[in-house]
Amino acid sequence: MKQNKIIESTDIIKELKTITSIGGYSIWNIFEDWLDLMLFALMRNDSEYLKIVGKYKNDKEFGNREIDYFCKAFAYLMICMRQTNEDVLGAVYELLELQNKHNGQFFTPYPICDMMVKMTDVKKSENVNDPCCGSGRMLLAYLKNITNKQADDTVFVGQDNDYTCVKMCALNFVFFNMNGYIIWGDTFAVETRKVFKTTRSYCGGSIIEIDTSEYKKEEPKLIKSNQSITHKREMFKAFKNKK
Repeated sequence: MKQNKIIESTDIIKELKTITSIGGYSIWNIFEDWLDLMLFALMRNDSEYLKIVGKYKNDKEFGNREIDYFCKAFAYLMICMRQTNEDVLGAVYELLELQNKHNGQFFTPYPICDMMVKMTDVKKSENVNDPCCGSGRMLLAYLKNITNKQADDTVFVGQDNDYTCVKMCALNFVFFNMNGYIIWGDTFAVETRKVFKTTRSYCGGSIIEIDTSEYKKEEPKLIKSNQSITHKREMFKAFKNKK
């Protein structure tokens, strides 16, 4: 591959769809496994990584096995993100038409995210919370509108009821080198099913999965700056208590 070749989302999709042609796998399962492979690799969880690899035959010659196409898609993702500085994962997800439109799942276009951030005060460092984060696009827009020093001092929190979105957001937090927490659970039900924690550093982002009890100790400080979310949660609790 030439060094100056422009990589697009469609190049990534081509690699993932090649896997479907090899063994008749569904594109939904392939996308989910691709996310898991990237997450487990970044968390250095070899046992879970190899479980995903073991789901595929991988009986072709080197370079044409299913795992080779997964790896190539990851490489293309990194190149495309470096060239565009955009949410490429979310774009691939949308182009594959995997979003659940029946449940009202639509991703906000990035220009609108950027406009919304520019309409807010981002001059000071604070915690930023998106209660239905999708792939994290709104939080990425916020990151791009602050300085490196502000990014060092800011904690980003994303939550979503869709686990696929949670994984995409968690990966984006690592790729864009963000301090943050990504929670799987219903925000309005005050639900916390799983939590990923990402850490920003000069060497790039890192990720671990933490116990939900550990996150709940930090949660009051993290949502303090977002009074609207706190208010909605209190309303939901009051509604539940009346039933």
